[in-house]
Amino acid sequence: MNLSSNKKKPFLEKIVDFDIESRYTKGVRIGCHLSMWSFFWIISILTYLKNNDLKNADLFALRNVICGIIFFYLFFYGVIKFLFDRNYIYIFIIGLYLCTETWIVSNYLCMKILDIFFTKNNIPLFNIVHSYANEKFSYILSYRTLIVELFVVFSFVSIPSFIKILFDITRYYSKSIKQERHSKSLEIDKLNLEKNFLSAQLNPHFLFNTFNNLYALALKKSTILPEVIERLSDIMRYTVYDASADTVSLNDELNFIKNYIELERLRYSSDSSIELILSENLPINHKIAPLLIFPFVENAFKYGLKSKAKFVKVKVDYIDQMIVFLIENDTIDYENVNTQQYHGVGIANVQSRLKLLYPNNNQLTIKNSLNTFIVELKITI
Repeated sequence: MNLSSNKKKPFLEKIVDFDIESRYTKGVRIGCHLSMWSFFWIISILTYLKNNDLKNADLFALRNVICGIIFFYLFFYGVIKFLFDRNYIYIFIIGLYLCTETWIVSNYLCMKILDIFFTKNNIPLFNIVHSYANEKFSYILSYRTLIVELFVVFSFVSIPSFIKILFDITRYYSKSIKQERHSKSLEIDKLNLEKNFLSAQLNPHFLFNTFNNLYALALKKSTILPEVIERLSDIMRYTVYDASADTVSLNDELNFIKNYIELERLRYSSDSSIELILSENLPINHKIAPLLIFPFVENAFKYGLKSKAKFVKVKVDYIDQMIVFLIENDTIDYENVNTQQYHGVGIANVQSRLKLLYPNNNQLTIKNSLNTFIVELKITI
């Protein structure tokens, strides 16, 4: 459910919405890898041409690509893949060592081939290539060479490694956010099922009393009977149809609350104070989740109107970009009121929905004051 206004999506949201998994097919994967190594080859060629004025720089750069490919795939698709979801540091160190030695040996063999080519064609840097190609193999595998070449290896494979790591982070981030959204969606669906069950299960006492009132009004041939029937019809229509939607307008939600309060008012004598106060500046067209305050209003009538004060007060205001719902009712014995009894399934459902639908944008306060039970819900819009 999207309760926020239509804003331009940030870059990370666009990454998440982009379906990487379905688009990253085998053909695309091969094309990306070929493009990455072609780019790496071109960068190497330009580097050698700039720094050494090297003829046949493409061949010397090809050595970087061949050695880089060997190290890259051994390390990322061998060592890293094996260690994924494992915590074996020593295996990582051994794997890194073996990959580096493989790179050194591959580089040595490439130098051997280049030595033959450079000697034949009198290519610049012959002395460097010839000197390296004629080192003893035992020296190539020594720890001294390993330490020196380790920095060379990292510099050579830094570009493809950076691309690989960046892509994997992006892919993992997108996948994890989508999984989180899916889990959240499932939880919202579960809560909506609970909400629909609760809305279809209007307090039986309320319905029973309402029908009794209708019967009494019919016997008296009261002029308000059509109005009462219409209010009950609106309540049933709202709970069965409108409240099943993800969002409703604030105006529709408040009309439902108003109808409920007016029908509840019929049960009580004139000395009971039942108020619904709506601020004039309410954003009545703003969309909110349905039935957010109904459990609190229902509980106000269930637990209130039993003391000498006999009052239920529902106030809805709009302050500093927040819709503020305030529900108050009297209590018989302030010190013995158990707020745990107040937290039924409906209240728990509302709290869970608020957490999911309005994260960091809601403040719910439930407290006892002197002879008054207070519920205040603030929703930032």
